[in-house]
Amino acid sequence: MLERLKAVWTQWSHLIVLGGFLVSYMIGFRYWSVYQADQPIVSDYQRYVTYLVAHSPKARTYEETYFKEQGRQTIASRHFEHVCAVMTALAIEDGFALAHYTDFPAQWCFDRAAYFSEFLQPK
Repeated sequence: MLERLKAVWTQWSHLIVLGGFLVSYMIGFRYWSVYQADQPIVSDYQRYVTYLVAHSPKARTYEETYFKEQGRQTIASRHFEHVCAVMTALAIEDGFALAHYTDFPAQWCFDRAAYFSEFLQPK
């Protein structure tokens, strides 16, 4: 039996090692991508969200609810599109005009509001 395993290893060792490397790489990439998605949003995006929170009570309430439901004090990168869309729509209800903040494409966030419900938090 041991001789048979040695023969298989000798014949297929390159493919076994390659397969092990590929599986390890896929598992590592999965964990790395989840880690990256949970990182806080970049500072340019954070400035826009902070501006919305400062000028809209509804956006402030939504951000507080997000933090409470997600159990974190920053917005995760994976949730930015959803949070930005909903907070922009809520800020517009409070009188925010897209032209008020020119350093960030507020129109982009507003266009995505059609895809998200303001009553649902991101998963």
